Amino acid sequence: MKSRRTLVDRLKSGQHPDIVIIGGGCNGAGVFRDLALQGIATLLVEKGDFSSGTSAAPTRLAHGGIKYLETGEISLVRESTIERNLLLMNAPHQVRPLPVWVPLRSWLGGALQAPLRFFGLTKKLGPKGYLAVKAGLIVYDRFGNSHRTLPHHRMFSRSEALRRVPQLNPNIRAVAQYHDSLITQPERLVMEMIGDGERDCEEAMAIPYLEATGHRDGALELRDAITGELAKVTPRLVINMAGAWADVVQAGLGVTDRMVGGRAAMSSCATRRWPARSKGGCCISRPTTSVHVSCCTLVATACFSARPIYVATTPMTSAVRTRKSTTSLV
Repeated sequence: MKSRRTLVDRLKSGQHPDIVIIGGGCNGAGVFRDLALQGIATLLVEKGDFSSGTSAAPTRLAHGGIKYLETGEISLVRESTIERNLLLMNAPHQVRPLPVWVPLRSWLGGALQAPLRFFGLTKKLGPKGYLAVKAGLIVYDRFGNSHRTLPHHRMFSRSEALRRVPQLNPNIRAVAQYHDSLITQPERLVMEMIGDGERDCEEAMAIPYLEATGHRDGALELRDAITGELAKVTPRLVINMAGAWADVVQAGLGVTDRMVGGRAAMSSCATRRWPARSKGGCCISRPTTSVHVSCCTLVATACFSARPIYVATTPMTSAVRTRKSTTSLV
């Protein structure tokens, strides 16, 4: 990675990329790398260390979202399983398969309730038996066929499960086993993505301890947390990927809409006009389950519009797809 001092000097000398990403966690780093792979100069700023927020304390699971099958979020599960498989292929040194066991205490439990939840007719949760779990895992396996990297599920009888793990409760009827994946060191994965981005695009810059504090006359104000100096950049596109701090960043930039909390914030991206010297602004609003929020579309619009764009992505979206690699972290 390039030294921070070198990058700060380049910024002071007037080298201002057209795109600024606020937030140096897994999602911000993923979008930074995605754009760099396409040769697009981007500035990634983080108010602290890279991967020091939520990305430093996740479940470390890169999973396909099996629980969302029951609520009928099929597109989310399909996308998540593909992203998980690509992550296993592209970063096997950081991601490994994880077998998951589900002890089952009945044969027919949830067989009636699960379909009702799938169609949104009830919100009541309940235990699942052999039949309901088996059906769900068949569908889950089917979604995992694209770029398959993990084995299909297995069902163990009570005797076989107790032979393998004697500490299990003997009251079980059976055990279901499926595979997801575990990210051993998410912080290192983030740093690798940033390093890849800087290597693939000479103009790309990732600077920690640089905080977006506001805007004035179409310029984004950045404060150096080490020296206290202020810098101004005039990007065409600003992407807020501050995760759980998205609302704090929004408020600092004069955007009052809340992004954190609620079901809608988990599956949508909201955009508002980025204040500019010129009148008007380009506004894009497009539902998405992917953190890259159709970056290619946004970047193309920014390049041809000549009017700045501001994009705020929700902290709950979790997948970043690129042409060469994919990152997914929950």
